[in-house]
Amino acid sequence: MPLSFFFFKKKKMITVTLQTTGEQRQYNTSSVSLQQIAKDFKIVEKTGLPLLGIKANHLLRNTNEVLSYSKIVIEPVYFNSAQGHEMYRRTLAFLMSMAMAMENAFNPEYKENPLYITLEHHLGTGYYGLVHKAVEIKQLQSSADEDGDDQDVTDEATLRKLCSLLQLRIESLVKKNLQIVRKEITFEEAEEFFIKRRLPYSLSLLRSRNNPTYLVDACIDEETGFEHWQHHFRTTISHTSLISEFGLEYKQNGIVLKFPRDPFNLNYSDNMDILIKTMSVANHWGRQVRVECSGDLNKTITTPKEIKHLIALNHSLHDRRIGDIANVIASKRDSVRLILMAGPSSSGKTTFSKKLGMQLEMLGIKPVILSVDDYYKANADCPVDEDGSYNFEVLDALRLDLLNQHLKDLFEGKEIEAPLFDFHVGKPKAVGVKMRMPKNSVLLMEGIHCLNEAMSLSIPQEMKFKIFLAPFAQINLDEINFISNTVLFFSFL
Repeated sequence: MPLSFFFFKKKKMITVTLQTTGEQRQYNTSSVSLQQIAKDFKIVEKTGLPLLGIKANHLLRNTNEVLSYSKIVIEPVYFNSAQGHEMYRRTLAFLMSMAMAMENAFNPEYKENPLYITLEHHLGTGYYGLVHKAVEIKQLQSSADEDGDDQDVTDEATLRKLCSLLQLRIESLVKKNLQIVRKEITFEEAEEFFIKRRLPYSLSLLRSRNNPTYLVDACIDEETGFEHWQHHFRTTISHTSLISEFGLEYKQNGIVLKFPRDPFNLNYSDNMDILIKTMSVANHWGRQVRVECSGDLNKTITTPKEIKHLIALNHSLHDRRIGDIANVIASKRDSVRLILMAGPSSSGKTTFSKKLGMQLEMLGIKPVILSVDDYYKANADCPVDEDGSYNFEVLDALRLDLLNQHLKDLFEGKEIEAPLFDFHVGKPKAVGVKMRMPKNSVLLMEGIHCLNEAMSLSIPQEMKFKIFLAPFAQINLDEINFISNTVLFFSFL
């Protein structure tokens, strides 16, 4: 009699641990949804807070996801956390994009003349966006091929009306409690969708990557059968009903998508006019050099000649802007004597000050540089952090009294002995360097605190010219997702 073998499949055991309390639950199944886990652990009932997402094994996830790991450690994510606030913003931006697409599909006015919105920058407690005419996309090579300043919608009445319509449309989507899921689609499906919806940034990114499949965030309105996709970059909230507060308003030729104040209660200024003007200049420049989004940049990078040309163009723009600033200073040479430059670390302050000095010299003004770094206190007198390391970033690390006295003396025509700080031994050298302000000269100072009044209390306001430097390097991934200055800054440090 032949031997018979029977194989029994061992049932999988999944152990889930709540990180904050150590509480555990086991599931005799091959997979389990995060929604089920949240329900079993009574996460919402215990806290009373809306659950926006769950960190499972240290990875932020949408609660619609199903996991099959044998061991899962979970941590609830609420709005009062940095990650929760980010999920909220990202989901709200997705709903705004979907609302605009639905207006194009169902509103006769926009069906004839469709629009699309690009969220460009952070602006206080919201995102600043531009509205564009959605022209038909044929063989798009870069987003700049079909887009331009003449395609922007800037009429105040039109934008205010659009804000009201989108507000109502988003409120409707929120009430319907629709699911937002991550979905894998083919390149061909994505390309067809973005062409049909006339989304140039999404299409540019898609074609620059050229992968066989893509992940998108997807939402279907069952009532109308309308489905919306956007490139998936980071985790969204699982259901639209979790978006409780938001607003849309007109702001200087664009719109602002407003979300609740962040959990850290940062004191944002309401006066953003200068920042918006700077954003507009940056956007216009991106169109001129035909790089409006990361897809355009990807395409440029693949051609050595084009990327070298782009770098050269940006260097030229930088020099031209510095020349413009030098002309403004020269027009005020009768009163301005002190140029103060500040900005975050690695923002290019030293390079900028040298170039500004050369531009001033070409205008007949002698630049004199006073190094703020030489006014550091000795390490022994410097403030320390909690771990005992010296903190050279705080204002109290500088010899402010000596600096202010030297500034006063210089502008009174006196000679000073400026200190020279020896960073190897951590204290000023015994002998400094003598200096005096020559005729028809200005003093240049650069440092992270130079715009702080404590740095130049001894000098009258009319003698000061202040410059803030920060690389404005935000770039859109698609229409509603952009790489912020903060991300770019820390990526390059």
